[in-house]
Amino acid sequence: MNICLFNGASRKAFISIITLFFVSIFLLFTFTDVPSPSTNDLIIIDQAETQKAGTIKDIERLISFSLNTSEDDPETLKVIVNTRLSTYMETKDFFLYNKITATKKQLNFLELNNLSRVIVYKPTEQITIKKYIFTNGILKNNFISFQVSTNKYNTKYSFPDGYEVIVVVYN
Repeated sequence: MNICLFNGASRKAFISIITLFFVSIFLLFTFTDVPSPSTNDLIIIDQAETQKAGTIKDIERLISFSLNTSEDDPETLKVIVNTRLSTYMETKDFFLYNKITATKKQLNFLELNNLSRVIVYKPTEQITIKKYIFTNGILKNNFISFQVSTNKYNTKYSFPDGYEVIVVVYN
């Protein structure tokens, strides 16, 4: 005994309803005003991200250049690096972001001096290793940050705790 759920007429009706359903879903997605990112928006985002990466690379180069001297005293090196960094950071609108209070504060030489550390060690007579480290303060809540803005896109970068640049100097 064959049991058929649909006879000929009801099969045609069922197929028609399913077809109508899929066509209406297609038309709904086709004609709704869902904003899709345009190529121009993607170019703006890519441009801002490139600016952000360039600024990070500039900071790394500036620190490396400042550490790559004959000076071996950590405090003197810290002053040299932070003087150059604070001058650069003033031109790029860097700020100090407090993670606990979610506030921004202008970054200056003294703040930078409190949030950084230089370590110098000599594994051999001919090799000197110098590290510059962002410590983010005693409570680890102050982040050196900057923001890149375009017409439609903003991105913020905060240097992570323990961010370091290492230079190996051969004498």
